[in-house]
Amino acid sequence: MKAVIYHADGPIAKNFPPDTYRKLFEGFKQNAAEFGLSTIHLTLEGHPGWGDENYYFPNLDPVNVVYNREICFVEFLKTAPDDVYWFTEPDSRIAEMWPPLAGDLALLRRQDLVAINPAWRLARPSALPIFEMVLQHFDLDRKSWHGDSVAFRQLWLDFGQPNIGHLEHSGVKIELRNYNDYCKMSARYTRQWKAGKKLRLLGEGQ
Repeated sequence: MKAVIYHADGPIAKNFPPDTYRKLFEGFKQNAAEFGLSTIHLTLEGHPGWGDENYYFPNLDPVNVVYNREICFVEFLKTAPDDVYWFTEPDSRIAEMWPPLAGDLALLRRQDLVAINPAWRLARPSALPIFEMVLQHFDLDRKSWHGDSVAFRQLWLDFGQPNIGHLEHSGVKIELRNYNDYCKMSARYTRQWKAGKKLRLLGEGQ
């Protein structure tokens, strides 16, 4: 298993002190290594690569943060070797290793309008059709932020509005796990420091 992060400094990075995301990424990579995971950095041409492996994508505008992420995830999975990949963000940290992936894809079920969380995915390359569906549903008027939330809600509707559990769609075996176990600062398996809380993770904020 390897960790995969898309990141290229864009307008959002300017809301934080210089090098905030580089420091977050370095901390993530160290944390992942403690659990035996190497880190793959998907980024844009001209941006430094911070991962153990780095992939550079041309002709994408760094302003389109969440849209770029979906494009890069799809292109990565098209040629990725058979393995399990944890798609996540640099402000996440592993607290405890989670249950292994049994099928092709694990997503997080949220109990709100978004329904499935875009920021945490566990996938084999065989899950590519679902990643391509996200791109198809993407709100192209909101490429910088929230367009992916629209896509993931539609994905959930396409799945038949399931709750936590197992399903199959487009030939992909999918598991929906509990969001609360993976994306809160006190979560059991992985924890995420969102928005301004990122600085707390670096010991630079309250």
